[in-house]
Amino acid sequence: MGDTADRYSRDIQQGDRGIALDRILFFTDAVFAIAITLLVIDLTVRTVGADGKELSTATIATEMLQALPDYAAYVISFFVIGATWAAHHQNFSLLARWDTALKWVNLLLLLFVAFLPFPTRMLFSGDGDIQHVQYTFYAGTVLAIGLIQLWMWRVVRVRGLLDVDRVDRRIYRYEQRQIAVTPAVFGFGLVLEFTVGSPWSLYVWFLQVPLSFLAGRFEPREPEAAASQSKSRLRVRSRPARRS
Repeated sequence: MGDTADRYSRDIQQGDRGIALDRILFFTDAVFAIAITLLVIDLTVRTVGADGKELSTATIATEMLQALPDYAAYVISFFVIGATWAAHHQNFSLLARWDTALKWVNLLLLLFVAFLPFPTRMLFSGDGDIQHVQYTFYAGTVLAIGLIQLWMWRVVRVRGLLDVDRVDRRIYRYEQRQIAVTPAVFGFGLVLEFTVGSPWSLYVWFLQVPLSFLAGRFEPREPEAAASQSKSRLRVRSRPARRS
């Protein structure tokens, strides 16, 4: 039974890889698009009072000002989902093939991406002790998204799914640094939340933009010999499994 399952899995992966990978990407893009659209659904402002009469312009302006925290939550989550999608797009453009493990890790990532609108809606809806819970809930969700994406990037390397003609150690490390920004920022924010308090943990989240920019500009020096050896290791890992 085990041999049959392995052969079945290999036969599926040896089919039209381009179409199969495209289906994974189409489904993934749809989930990202729905999640990012759901963020804006909860951005509402009252224009009619409890008595059914339209509110004055000044009252509506006040309502809009009171909703500023909701706008901030929307912007933060929009950037998180957008950055996650951009990194996902870059990662998959560097693949030579896919396998079942990658497909399931990708589904796990989408599970948390689709869930993000819920903690976003709760983020600034309370104060005091409940706000601590909300910040922790939100940051924990984003941290999970970042860690899963880091795990996915390692999976494609370990399982030999990368296109080694385009991906050497420098490219791999470069993309790894880019992905690591989100879990590093929100993980540090969680530490501050439990040590210093909520306002400071919230401020740290906005470091994601400049740190993402710096991660894209920073490139440690690496000897050419080491780069050549790393590419050879990637090439060995990327050899498809032989049929028995």
